[in-house]
Amino acid sequence: MKTPARQFAAPFFTRFAQDESGQDIVEYALLAALVASGSIAGTQSLALSVANSFTGIQNTLTNSIPAPSPDGSSGGNGGGMGNGGQGKH
Repeated sequence: MKTPARQFAAPFFTRFAQDESGQDIVEYALLAALVASGSIAGTQSLALSVANSFTGIQNTLTNSIPAPSPDGSSGGNGGGMGNGGQGKH
């Protein structure tokens, strides 16, 4: 003798197992999750590359500026004016 719960549960689970109406939404959700995880991984890689590029630019700029000499001058030719940085008199 079947109990009322079993009479209801058996056909319900049978229909549920055969029902494919929600299958498309699950597939789209899985695809969206895959695209999102790929985008996150790509963005992290891109961020690291950009950070390394800016570090390289910073190092190049830092190394291209002459260090000041002990007497306080810039070590260059006086500002690049060609005559000690004084300009025309």
